[in-house]
Amino acid sequence: MAVTSEPGIRLVKVSGNDCVRSAQVFTHIFVAGFVRNSIGFWVSINCLDRHGLKRFADCGAAHDQHPRGHHYAANKIWQDADILFKKSGTALSPITLRAQTPGHVILSGSSRLRISGRWLVVEGLRFQNGYVTNNEVIQFRENSSSLATNCVMTNCAIVDYSPPLPADPLTDYKWISIYGISNRLDNCYFSGKTNMGATTVVGLTGQTNEFNRNVIRRNFFGHRPVLGVNGGETIRIGVGAVSYVSAQTLVEENYFQHCDGEIEMISNKSS
Repeated sequence: MAVTSEPGIRLVKVSGNDCVRSAQVFTHIFVAGFVRNSIGFWVSINCLDRHGLKRFADCGAAHDQHPRGHHYAANKIWQDADILFKKSGTALSPITLRAQTPGHVILSGSSRLRISGRWLVVEGLRFQNGYVTNNEVIQFRENSSSLATNCVMTNCAIVDYSPPLPADPLTDYKWISIYGISNRLDNCYFSGKTNMGATTVVGLTGQTNEFNRNVIRRNFFGHRPVLGVNGGETIRIGVGAVSYVSAQTLVEENYFQHCDGEIEMISNKSS
């Protein structure tokens, strides 16, 4: 069955007994994990299980709340959620994706989050009981051509979101990758990363990431055991190949406890 929808919502083919429905309790349309509310806010939430596509009401997706511009994710464990938070707010009216109750929206399994657009805020999410193998857990971009600008991630946590031990040296991924301009990571809690890859990275590849003025402030970076090889930094800005690039990234007032991944806790590879 081919399903069509409003302009801007992609087509999807559904087979068997799967169906796509609008949730009666909200004024949204849910198609292949895409949610659109009455003011044009988009979130891509792929809530799939072995039975195929779930109904929007079953996904507990983000929905409108007052005041205008605030959107709440329902309290629950979201398994294997692929979230794309993509929209443009303004300095006076940022758009917020917030946990209904901080710490009670738990993203598990292979869940990940991408933030793309302008003046967006993500608050109160918790990643736990899972891991990814070929992507960052959180990226400040949709892809290499769609980056975040003036976006904030605050009061969020990533806890023990790592593959089972013993660590596989070939499983290399970062927890947070910050791209774009004037973004901020603050007041977050990170602990328990055991696999290869820096905990937090500021990307400097391409002119769009130079002079980025990103900020990493007042976060708690907790236990990270000895990795035994290079690649266990807690914060890394750039890479050696672009060390001539000026990042203008600010790292301040963070707390580090037992961050023993490698000898470089903070690695600044920018000029």
